[in-house]
Parts: sequence; structure tokens; C-alpha cells
Amino acid sequence: MTRSSVRNVTLHPAAAVENNGPNHSARLIERFQIDELLGEGGMGRVYVAHDRRLGRIVALKQLRTELAQDTDALFRFVQEAQVGAQLTHPNILPLYSFERAEDGAPAFAMQLVDGHTLADYSKEAISAPAVERSAGKPFALKERISMLLGVCDAVHFAHERGVIHRDLKPDNVMVGRHRDIYLMDWGIAHVMGSAAVSSENRSATEAESKAEVETAATLYASSGSGPLPTQPGQIMGTPQYMAPEQALGEPDKLGPATDQFALGIILAELATLRAARTASSLPQALLLAAQGSVSIPDDVDGRAIDPSLRAIILRATAVSPADRYPSVDAMAEDVRRFVRDEPVSVYRESVAKRIVRVAAKRPAISVALTSAVLLVFAGIAIVNLIRSAHQAEEHARDVEATKRILVAAGDRAHTVDVWFSDISADLGELGSATLRLVSRPQTNAKIFLPALPTLRDSVRHGAAVSFEQPIVHWLGKASGAPPTASISELLSLLPWMRLSLAAGLPYGERDANDASRANSVSAGHSTLLRSFIGIEADGSFTQYPGREMPAEYDVRSRPWYREARTSNLRFWSRPALSLEGNTLRVSALEPVRVDDKLVAVVGVDLRVPDIAERLKLNVPGFRRAYLVLPDGRIAIRDDLERMFVGTGISADADLNLPRVDSPALAAAILEHREGGILHEGHRLIAYARLVSPAWTYVAEFDAQP
Repeated sequence: MTRSSVRNVTLHPAAAVENNGPNHSARLIERFQIDELLGEGGMGRVYVAHDRRLGRIVALKQLRTELAQDTDALFRFVQEAQVGAQLTHPNILPLYSFERAEDGAPAFAMQLVDGHTLADYSKEAISAPAVERSAGKPFALKERISMLLGVCDAVHFAHERGVIHRDLKPDNVMVGRHRDIYLMDWGIAHVMGSAAVSSENRSATEAESKAEVETAATLYASSGSGPLPTQPGQIMGTPQYMAPEQALGEPDKLGPATDQFALGIILAELATLRAARTASSLPQALLLAAQGSVSIPDDVDGRAIDPSLRAIILRATAVSPADRYPSVDAMAEDVRRFVRDEPVSVYRESVAKRIVRVAAKRPAISVALTSAVLLVFAGIAIVNLIRSAHQAEEHARDVEATKRILVAAGDRAHTVDVWFSDISADLGELGSATLRLVSRPQTNAKIFLPALPTLRDSVRHGAAVSFEQPIVHWLGKASGAPPTASISELLSLLPWMRLSLAAGLPYGERDANDASRANSVSAGHSTLLRSFIGIEADGSFTQYPGREMPAEYDVRSRPWYREARTSNLRFWSRPALSLEGNTLRVSALEPVRVDDKLVAVVGVDLRVPDIAERLKLNVPGFRRAYLVLPDGRIAIRDDLERMFVGTGISADADLNLPRVDSPALAAAILEHREGGILHEGHRLIAYARLVSPAWTYVAEFDAQP
């Protein structure tokens, strides 16, 4: 029996009034240690707290005590928790648990992000020197608007599951230390098909049209004096970012296009670093919102906004929802095209602009391209002297073919980027579980080791393995040395090791229940080979699927482990040979640290040929595709495994990876360019930079087709 991979979010309003037993409060106090107040809004306060049970620092949001008996506030607070818990996405802030505090007020724990809001990021960009906003700098235009793409992906994901956020604004977007994006605050979200009833038994329509404005909402005063608080008794949301249908209190017209309007406002503000709406009072702000007023001034440095970017903003913020993009995903695709310096769907460029765009993406412009540009301009000036209309037609076809190549390569790069991101994100649970284990006080309890499971030869894994359980290894195991205290506990991490492999399952199998996922992993359906844990203190090691290791094996000598010692964050390793030297692999790794000291490394493996297969394109003239490290060396290519397997190179050696053979491509990668196309002799090279990992996707094509 199967179920759809896309399931609508559902609400259970009864949870707002459940007390969950007389000892629930005591359990909350026992579980969480409140460290400090992080922030507060109209409905709740957010604290930094220590989860004693799981051994991690979390953000704990609690409803204000004075609202604990307000049924409307309870419903909204519970809705925020239920919606956030059901939306699992790399760009949506994860919610861990729902609790009830000692005073009866509900609370929920969520991920604590080390960073700041998108609003704070914009303020930093405004106050930075102008040079920091130029191309290639931290606050450059394309760097700023690229940050909206993660928000768009999260919003589109929610829309597919029947959820309208209704309060999209920079204050509700967190930016992590490495520019990872998290959308949060689902307190006034609308779940399509739900009909939660308030304490006065009002209809859903009346509740939405007469609800209070979120007290945390802000306006930008025209005087520039700072944020202006909203007042109660108005429409639900933040007027600064409201669509007309939301400001007019027309709940029957609210939908995905409503959120798209807010994203358009945010895009305008990121592009110009100026307010898209200015008002000195709440009534004036609501009037501007009802009129659909959007201002797109010159940016803070006095530069006019690019016409194609202006066209994206105007389409997303059209007064009528029917005139906006068909979906947030379609809007995001145009933003991606703009970032990649590709034509967008809502703005038709002149022929001259298109030619200049193509030329700008080729650092070493060939004589043939220069001749083509001169031919086009000569054709515009003296049409009657052009003797070959056929030549102009061929040039147009070449430009169109180049455009198709760029779009195909860009789309594949994005797909691969999301896949890598999903895998590394799911590694976090294994890292947290390992941190709990190594932080636990050691005991003198008897160490229990289960019998060795049955091992079966696996060509794919390059060794005999077992999916029944992990197998632990420690130094001196073969000579009879006793196991260390943490060895038997490592076996208890099997559920998390299986879960980390589930990230490599097909989407339909990934969303199944735990038992079905475990069966799929055991059947070898995951693209991931194994998950593993190495302990720094004594070199103990476990992996799933389980396999026996040589007596002298010390995980700390492996190239990927040595690489993890130099990192504080989750990352992707350089390629390394398997222990037998018969497969080439890369790993998603997370160093586990306590007080900045490395205590363990957790990770998952993929074979390089399996990744290379995902890079290929079904486009005429396609030659090959590969991934390149920031230093210009090739990390993934379909022939890379054959280059090293069987050569006698030690499995613990750092491999001498080949470099890209194009000097222009190497220069573009070293300069961290976002993407483009190069014309070199008989081949075209399209490239696009990934985010997770920070590698570059490259696709080569025959120039003739």
C-alpha cells in the first residue's frame, strides 16, 4: 500500500484546550532549562533553552501567561505549532515538540538558528560601505535577492500542502551563519479546508476578517524614524507587505497569490534597500495596501533597478491575483534566471541586449562572436546591404540553442543542489544523537555486544555487509582487547543511522512510515551507501549496513576524518577510496564538538559514479557533466572512479584529483562566479555554482549541434 508524497496539512484545534494530564507541567520543567529571553511579540515570548532530554540548545516559544485563557490566542498558537511541525523542508524552521508550561500556557521547542533575521541583514547591507554592494561583494544585488529563493521554495512547498502563510516579511525569515534560510512564524497561516472555531463560535470568514493585527507587525514610517506598531481591530497580517485582497478583508480571495504579493514586496526591498511602502499611520498603511501600491525607487546608491527585475516585481505585485505569476515557483524561476543573467519570462529584451548578454557570459570572446555582433548591428543600420537573410536566421537559432543549454544546465544544477541539501540536512539528527551519547557520563556497566550478523557479498558496497544491525570496531578488537565503554551504546544509534540513509530514498518511499523506510533502506533502494560514526577519543567506529573491519583499522587515519578535524560545520568531503580501494566515494560529514573540541564525526557515503549519473542531460550535443571543487579540481565525473581504482593507491592517501582543462572555467570557479557559458573551439561549457556543497556544476556540449 502506498501513499502520496504530498499530503495536505491538517489542524487539530482540540489540542489548544487539552491539558495532557496533571504532571505535564512538571515534565516541561524537568525537560527544559530556560537560559535567557531571546525576544517577544504580541502573543508569545521566545527563550533560549537547554533540552536536558536530547542534550541540545533550542528556541522555546511560550504563549504569554495573560493569553493562556484566551481561546482565540490558544487556537492561533497551537495552529502555529501544528503547521510548523507538518511542514518538513530545508528552508522551514524545524519544530521539535509541543509542551504546556507550569502556568498552563502552551509552548513549543524549535531549532535555534545561529544568525539573524532577513530584516537585520538588510540593515547591515544599507549601513555597509557602497563598495560592499558592488558585484562580487557580500551585499551585491544578486547576493541579496538570491536569499529570497530559499523563502520562495519554502512558501511553494507550503502551498502544495494547502497552507497560506499570510505574514511573509523579513522579520519572519532567519538567515544562518552560512546564509542558510529558514521561514518561521505560522501563527496566522490559513490552512485551506480547515474550519477552526473561535471561543465565540464565529465562522471562519468572520474570524479572519475581524481578527487582531499581529502586534509584532511593523510599518516603515515615511519620516524614517523607525518602525511603527500596528493597532488592534484591523485585518490580520502586516500592512507593509499585504496584498490588496488581504487588506480589504476578503478571505474568499486569499490564496497562494496573496503570499506571492508579499514576496514581491520583499524582493523590491532587497533589490533597492528602500521601503516599497511608506506610511506615517496605520490607516494610511492599510489604504496603501488596499490600493496595491508598490514603490520601486532607485536603490540606495542611486542606481535604477534593472528592467527585467522590475518586471518580476510588478508581475508578482499585480493588484489582481489573476495577473500575478501562476505560482510562487514560477516567480522563483524568474528570480533564478535573473541571478544567472538569463532572460526572464516577463520581460522581452531587445535583440542587442540579448547579444550583449551572451557575449558577457564568455570571458574569452571569440573572433566569430565579435563578427556576429558586428553583423547584427550592421543589419540594423543598413538592412538593404545584407545579402544573406539565411545567415541572420542561423545566428538567431544559435542564440536560441545557447539559451536552451543554459536553462537545462541551470535547472539540473538546482535539482542536484537541492538533493545534496536534503542529504546533509537529514544528517543533523544522527549528529544530535551522537552528541547525546558522547556527552553522557561513562558507567562501569557490563558491555553487551550482540552476535555477529550474517554478512552477504555486495558488489555495490564492495564488501560483505548486513542490514540487520551495525557492527562496531575498536582498536585491538582482533587481539582480544576489551571494548571501550561507548561501544555497546553505539549500537543503540541504529534508528538514526537508518534515518540518515532514508534521505537517499526515492521521494515516495522517503515519506513512508518508519518501518517502510527501514525496509526500503534494507532493500538497497537508497542512493546512499552507508552511515557511520567515528569516536575521536579511542578510535571506535560503527557503520550501517554493518561490516567487519581489519584488525589494524583506525578511522582517525581516513582522509575524510582528517578533513573533518579542520571544520566546525557540516560539509561534503573530497573524494576518497574505500578501504578495499575498489570504490570511490564522497561523504556528507558533521563534526561533533563539545566546547570546540572534536569528539566524534558522523557521516553518510555516496559512490562517485552514482552522483555522476544524476548530472547528465538529455540535450542535443551533450558531452559530459561533472562537479568541480572551489580549487578547480574535479570531485565528481563518470570516469573518476576508474582513474583511481586498481592503481595501488593507499585508501588513506589524499588523491591527486584532475584539474579542469579550461583556463577560463578555472578562473570563473576561483572567482566564485554564479554561472555562465564559455565558447571554446568545438565545445560550449555551461556552469552554475551550487550552495550545498559549494561546488560548481559543469556541462559540456558540442558547439556544432
